[in-house]
Amino acid sequence: MQQLSVLIVLTGSLGDLTRALVLPAAIKASRPAYISWLVESRWSELLSLNRHIDRVIEFKREQGVRAFVSAYKELKNSSFDITIDLQRILKSGILSFISGAPRRLAFNRKNSKEFNWFFNNEYIAAREESYSKFNHYLLFLEKLDISLPEKFDYGLDHLELSSINPEISEMIGSDAVGLILGSSWPSKDWTAEGYSKLINRLLEAKQVVVLLGDGNSAQLSQNLETHFNSPDLINLCGRTSITELVAVIKSLSVCTGPDSGPAHIAAAVGTPYVSLFGPTDPDRVAPQGYRHFVVRAKLPCSPCNRRVCPGLNRLCMRLISVEQVYQTLMSAKKLQSNSLDRNSCRVL
Repeated sequence: MQQLSVLIVLTGSLGDLTRALVLPAAIKASRPAYISWLVESRWSELLSLNRHIDRVIEFKREQGVRAFVSAYKELKNSSFDITIDLQRILKSGILSFISGAPRRLAFNRKNSKEFNWFFNNEYIAAREESYSKFNHYLLFLEKLDISLPEKFDYGLDHLELSSINPEISEMIGSDAVGLILGSSWPSKDWTAEGYSKLINRLLEAKQVVVLLGDGNSAQLSQNLETHFNSPDLINLCGRTSITELVAVIKSLSVCTGPDSGPAHIAAAVGTPYVSLFGPTDPDRVAPQGYRHFVVRAKLPCSPCNRRVCPGLNRLCMRLISVEQVYQTLMSAKKLQSNSLDRNSCRVL
């Protein structure tokens, strides 16, 4: 069977990229394929970890309009049979078109934005906006007549923290609880008070707690570290590469935090994730396989899908119960010890 040349266009975000990591393995399981992926430079490290992706092409967003010229020069010397546009916006539509692939798969016109559909020529079935993002991506496999695998393969199972960073591995052990501090939307962030009370509860229960996040969470993590001054509270915020972040999350017994990219990394590596939801819809974006671990305070205004809370000072996040988060974490940890298969192909 002739090898198929496939280009996936999805330049960000971290959560969306992680969800879509299951596609390369599924495509290759159906037939010989060479898979390229066009992604923003800052996320190329994540894609390079997936053992089923053959080529990572960087879209240099920082170049502005010139980034499209650079992408064209990079793509014109390749011959793609199929381009899969997973981003449904103008930018990805243009990139799909300049790939030159005769088959350019995209979201249905009803689900796309910014005339994305104009640049593509095959489309998956339309779905409601509340439809799971993860399952939405799987419709591209259906469009290609590819059956769902018995187990989702994100291509990250080979990563081991003990090999990548032995020092961190020894520091946190194999039974730690991870806390993700912050997200890409201010409205999705839990409160400093909530994190502080949860950490206190966990330390009282003799749990090792690992703080994770990017540089934007550094001040909060430093405040918590100073406040507790405990050897069982380990602050890694802003101190890991993407590779180390994935490996650390994989080594944890359980993890919690807001709707964020690391939540989907946890799902990808089989670490139970207790999601704290407010402005976004868990039916749409909860980590695959962990919808049942969602904790939220149900309010009439939630989900609002606003990056900034419109006047209520993140009430939906402030009302999330610390005790409920703690109890859900302990339940998730107990289930983890039973070695359940969390990457089976069940619908959220």
